[in-house]
Amino acid sequence: MNDQITPEPIATTPINVDIGGWLKAGWQLFVADVMKYVLASLIVVLVSAVSCGILAGPMTVGFFKCLLKKARGQNFEHGELFDGIKTQFVPALLVFLALIIPAIILGAVPLVGKTLGMAWQLFAGMIATYVFFIIAESAVPVQVGALQQLAKDVWARVQPALVMLLVLTVVVGLINVVGAMLCCVGLFFTMPIVYMALTISYLAIFRNEKPVLPAA
Repeated sequence: MNDQITPEPIATTPINVDIGGWLKAGWQLFVADVMKYVLASLIVVLVSAVSCGILAGPMTVGFFKCLLKKARGQNFEHGELFDGIKTQFVPALLVFLALIIPAIILGAVPLVGKTLGMAWQLFAGMIATYVFFIIAESAVPVQVGALQQLAKDVWARVQPALVMLLVLTVVVGLINVVGAMLCCVGLFFTMPIVYMALTISYLAIFRNEKPVLPAA
């Protein structure tokens, strides 16, 4: 079993949460190549929907891989969106199921269950997002047995700034809700912006990196 699941050690420096700065940087990267991001978002959503969610996790990994490349000043091809299916299908699917199944079960219970389901989506959604990023960066398939420890490592890293990172999760979620309300078309514009902001947050928190922004 290959235990080397991350390309480099997780950063241990203090976390400086900059929600406004991350969203601004995400916007700057988005407007520099709008149609490429919109098409990428459309592909991810359509493939996930057509597969009844089975490919949602792997497609998320491929999407995050592409966003990481753009944030680091590199380009990506739309074919790379399917890299998660090719190389990280099982771990990505399991992370997605671990996020969705408890939320569905809890959501079926009136009042208390729905409240707990929303809380689960908030906390687990934040952890799953950063786990997806680490999987996307891995040069080798992530072993299923390593996922639990990976989630623990992510949790340990975000705890010092937990409240502000939860606020970030709520903010990007609300932005996507607004996009979805605009006849769903707006989602293909808001989705790359907020996920690029999350990409930049991942680089800052876990890799101690800054994004390569386009020239003004």
